[in-house]
Amino acid sequence: MAFDMSTRESDSRFGGAFSGPVLEVTAPLAQLRDLIVRMEAIPSLPWMRGSIVLRARPTSDQTPDKSLALSSDCVKSNLMTVLGVAASLGMISGRGVRRPTQRTTYNDRFRA
Repeated sequence: MAFDMSTRESDSRFGGAFSGPVLEVTAPLAQLRDLIVRMEAIPSLPWMRGSIVLRARPTSDQTPDKSLALSSDCVKSNLMTVLGVAASLGMISGRGVRRPTQRTTYNDRFRA
């Protein structure tokens, strides 16, 4: 990955094997470092549709399809938020990823 913790101008990009939307995620550097480590452990991300760009601050040189600013200190919560937004954009799909607007209850599992 092209991410250097010593400079604020670096960014990290995941995916891009297939054309699709661009999701720009901004967060403080400490949160980005932990999020990058977790995302690198997901083997299927390089083959998603579109790309996820992680940055310390937004830039105006590229117009993403969706921008997301993370503020939580919880790495798992941030990861699930990013993956949920990526799923809602049609970039990824999978049984372990919930879209942010999708809510299920116990009874929903048994409806046809």
